[in-house]
Amino acid sequence: MFATSTTDRFRFLKDLRILEAQNSSLPLAENHASQLKIMRILSHSTHLEKVSLWDVEGLLDNFPDAISQLVNLSMLREIECSNSRSLVGWLGQLRAPLTELSFSLDDNDPPVRFLGNISHFRDTLRTLSVGYPFFDAIDAGTQFPHVGKLTIQFIYPSTPSSCYSASTIFRLFPNLKSLVFPADSYDSDDLESFQTEIEGWHDEHVVEAVRDGVEGKALEEFNGCVDDLYAGAYICRIQRLFVHCLDHINSQWLLPLLIHIRPSILILEFWRCESGPATIGILSSILQELSTCNSLQSLFLVYSFEGTESGVARSIMEMLPETLQLAAITQLNISYKLTYEDSDNIEFLENVVNWEEAVIQIILAVPSILFVEFESWQGRSRLFRIPKNLVTLARQKFEDEPAVISYIRSKIRSSAL
Repeated sequence: MFATSTTDRFRFLKDLRILEAQNSSLPLAENHASQLKIMRILSHSTHLEKVSLWDVEGLLDNFPDAISQLVNLSMLREIECSNSRSLVGWLGQLRAPLTELSFSLDDNDPPVRFLGNISHFRDTLRTLSVGYPFFDAIDAGTQFPHVGKLTIQFIYPSTPSSCYSASTIFRLFPNLKSLVFPADSYDSDDLESFQTEIEGWHDEHVVEAVRDGVEGKALEEFNGCVDDLYAGAYICRIQRLFVHCLDHINSQWLLPLLIHIRPSILILEFWRCESGPATIGILSSILQELSTCNSLQSLFLVYSFEGTESGVARSIMEMLPETLQLAAITQLNISYKLTYEDSDNIEFLENVVNWEEAVIQIILAVPSILFVEFESWQGRSRLFRIPKNLVTLARQKFEDEPAVISYIRSKIRSSAL
């Protein structure tokens, strides 16, 4: 009776996660017993809709029948698998109506025929996440017309740039809406050589992008570093652009793309802010490029600091209102991120910013703003909802500037959350 109830329980299991039970510190017999339990569960879990498999190569070596059992999972919708080369063949045999797939291999693994092995999911797959873009079926014409979100988890130095260029990505995923790249920027000992390489890739891929009509494409979201955006020649409209690790070097690659991207929502993460004027200078150049597009509505600014020195942060806040005059935005979010350990972002932010005075100066510079939020990296925030046409109304009521500011301050205090 017990065996029957246990079997039924596993039979109706919907989500199974297997982390390799192979532990070198344990006796071989204990490892084998653990893997045997996994196989017993797997053999009865016939109604799985999601399965996650991490580092299961040892399990598959000891129990080859595991692959055939996985192949028979006809109700699978979601798969996550990592560092198990044998699973590439399993994906090729699986005939379930898969909608989400996450797949990655170890850095030392040579490229495998990946897209060819999952081409039979072309009519069902909606979300794809890959450890690196080992796209091998570019010339074979394989397409995944229903994939709306693509995540590239990491890119190796040896990965050909053609694998993640805009032309390649849109050729493989013609209806893509969201594209996510790694958030780590370049880390090169030879910066000059790296810049030359990135610019060379851009020159090559922008010709392909123009040829393939990338300018007529559109993404709802791009999340990644400028390096990948520029090297891949993404000269298309992007509604929500999230740029990580922005500095004085890669910001020069972003500027010529903005006329094509015309974002409505722009999120800029400034990396290692060491100078207020330099950081504000980057933002000013970006907003200047966008000033003729009239597309920008929401601006999110994330400032990253390595130390506790607040002078740079304070100078950024002092110069920010004048710079924002270039943008007719309705929403502004300012976040300070401290990269050292045991930091308290919210205390740092409170010590740097007089919230009320900052908001007053910002809305005097940009009367169109309706929301201003100051946020710590831990998620604590202070939100100000600005009444529509507040500055215009204040100037209609009062002639002298102190009275105008006093009226605005009273309205801001009543609207703070």
